[in-house]
Amino acid sequence: MRTVIHRTTRLLGGLALLAGILLAMNAPARAQTITATPHNVIVATDATQGATTITWDAGAGIKSVGATLWQQIDGGKETLVAAKAKGSQSILIGAGETRAFKLHNFIKSKVLASVTVTASKQGAAPNAADDTWLYLAVASTGSFSGTWPTIAGGTHEYTVRLQQVGNKVKGSYSPGNGKIFDGIVVGRKLTFNWSQNGGFEGTGEFTLDEDGKGFKGSSTALRPQQFTNTWNSFVPEPPSFAGEWETTSNNGQSTMRLQQIGDKVAGTYTPNDGKIEGTIKDRILRFKWTSDGGAGSGRFVIDKSEMLFNGSYSNSDDPEQTDGLWNGTRKLGGGGGKTTVNFDGTWVQGAKVGDRIRTLTYKFEQTGNKVTGYASLDNEEKQKLHFEGVVSGNTLRFRVTPAVRDSDGEFVMAQDGKSFKGTVGKTPVTATFLGR
Repeated sequence: MRTVIHRTTRLLGGLALLAGILLAMNAPARAQTITATPHNVIVATDATQGATTITWDAGAGIKSVGATLWQQIDGGKETLVAAKAKGSQSILIGAGETRAFKLHNFIKSKVLASVTVTASKQGAAPNAADDTWLYLAVASTGSFSGTWPTIAGGTHEYTVRLQQVGNKVKGSYSPGNGKIFDGIVVGRKLTFNWSQNGGFEGTGEFTLDEDGKGFKGSSTALRPQQFTNTWNSFVPEPPSFAGEWETTSNNGQSTMRLQQIGDKVAGTYTPNDGKIEGTIKDRILRFKWTSDGGAGSGRFVIDKSEMLFNGSYSNSDDPEQTDGLWNGTRKLGGGGGKTTVNFDGTWVQGAKVGDRIRTLTYKFEQTGNKVTGYASLDNEEKQKLHFEGVVSGNTLRFRVTPAVRDSDGEFVMAQDGKSFKGTVGKTPVTATFLGR
């Protein structure tokens, strides 16, 4: 009799759970939300921690069943805060910490909502509207304001435009009509939210270099799918004026031979025993010139093909002053010029797998500085790793799909163009050219 009662009780309990799930599935939808008050915690001089209040609601429907709240401190391992789908809780945060609070579904396969909180210790908490105090708190760390060329995921170039006022940052990026908002700077670290075309939303962080001339960071997409990419600033390689040019100016025609190291250019032109020396900024070479006929300055603006430049010269020390025009066309076969190596073709690498030596084959197609292709083991067409990357100088930086652990990488071409070395993630690679 006791066994029958026990089984009946278990059955009724199971039915009650099933009924609860069905009711949740049919309940009116309610938005999934999480908020932090405040987002930026100011820790007083005589304290080591400050408080924020996290309020969350997983909403109605099946997604709310078993939802849990987790926290991630300074990018570390996630830990459980509360095993309930709705609530409000005061959390103490140490000065200098950044915490991401994430509302997960029951099996922790999806982030339903998230919020990031930072804490800084800059003396007694000021009036929240005192932007002067906020500015003093970050003035010594440099500024994120400006236009930054960046690379996300190792291959995709974006132009990021940021505006910083005090420790608040907002901005945009393109392509993708991206928006950066709710940015907070603590020390040299900026944490922010972002969105872009296609319904993508997520969080990110940039850490400013010590010299303030660049940053390194990452972005994490939360909707409509989850993934994380590196997102770093970079200094674009300057255009190349190196090589031999046929030029025309108000003084006639001349042949110019230029050499370039980084953004520095020096060379000669004939006739008149001319010499030229200058520096490139953006696509403009500003220079000083001397010749048998005198001395002065000037500026050349190179086109995107790096085969033509238009410019002017001055008889003064001001390169922006124009006393005459000076234009040039790159002489074909004249040497020098922009050097972008060619990864196009088939490349092979011997790989020891167990007791066997097997062949890893890379097949790349290159258009300009863009490279696509794949790698296969023993030419097995059904199992491929696909590559997409960008060549800069002698280096191919790429992303691998389907994604594997540490799937960014780079290959560096040898001087003879017949082999390259590099890494895929942390795995070393050496491959030799087979043919095109």
